[in-house]
Amino acid sequence: MQQPGIQPKWNNRGIFTTGADGAYRFIGIKPHSYPIPNDGPVGKMLGHLDRHPYRPAHMHFMVSAPGYQKVVTHTFVGDDQYIESDAVFGVKKTLVAPFERLKDGPTVWRSPFDFVMALERPA
Repeated sequence: MQQPGIQPKWNNRGIFTTGADGAYRFIGIKPHSYPIPNDGPVGKMLGHLDRHPYRPAHMHFMVSAPGYQKVVTHTFVGDDQYIESDAVFGVKKTLVAPFERLKDGPTVWRSPFDFVMALERPA
């Protein structure tokens, strides 16, 4: 947990270190879709466009490693009902992560996703 006592438990926040091979694993919760504020100008615009205010379920990541460019991104839950109609058009196919339901194991879901990092450019 990044901010114990400030962030609620199971808020999917934390700092993690990979293994020597770059593999990572953590236990969290499967994210849910949610509406963006739509009681002002954005809501009026969405209404005129006949669009809903929902973001598909997603998780934010900041990935860093010495010698590589930092990656700041998010991954989307592949089976979310709003995946094809994100209110802010942020979904790219390369950011859609599968969530596989497990029958046995320490968790209910597993979401394999590989982050690809680029080498830092020489100064």
